[in-house]
Amino acid sequence: SPPEVPLESRLIRFNFAGTPWNEVLNFFSRESGMPIIREGAVPGGGMDFISGESFSFAEALSVLNRALNIHGVHLRQEGEYLYLASIADSMRRPGEVITGEIPDSLTPDQIVTITIPLNNSSAKQVLEQIRPLIGPHGGAQAIDLQNMIVVVETAAQCRRIREIVQTIDTTRAIDSDVRVFALRHATPEEVVAALKNLKWDNIKPQ
Repeated sequence: SPPEVPLESRLIRFNFAGTPWNEVLNFFSRESGMPIIREGAVPGGGMDFISGESFSFAEALSVLNRALNIHGVHLRQEGEYLYLASIADSMRRPGEVITGEIPDSLTPDQIVTITIPLNNSSAKQVLEQIRPLIGPHGGAQAIDLQNMIVVVETAAQCRRIREIVQTIDTTRAIDSDVRVFALRHATPEEVVAALKNLKWDNIKPQ
């Protein structure tokens, strides 16, 4: 028999016109060579997707999930198996925690956990600002001790949230922590010159 084609080298084509989801999932299982464990119910109705393009496994899985997500379910890979579950259950599954840039290899539909450390902003305050960006099944939490935010969402939404949080955290508010000090043994100019070495460029003598 011919040698088995590695998963990353397999190409999958979709030609579905109202095909019942159960048949679509069985087809994908055969083409990928990966059994599907059904932790949740298979959606009713069918899939409409006809394309002359061939997709890699990761691309094909992403196409399926974009259609499945409309029905509140998600297909994920763990090891040599695929798991069909509700989006809510998939969000709660343990997975890789990403700190820093989200790898380009992650497709937009993949559910990931990211940590975003903050330098100038309060984690609690930033959390309130990004809550509207968290989907009904995602989650976000402020970690006060480390002043960071933890987000569980799709890779696409995590990329967007991370960019927004970094923009918020880039500049310290001008009116934050303003205090007036009376000087006894130095002039304002001398103090400003010393403080500028600490890169506090917003401080000016009065």
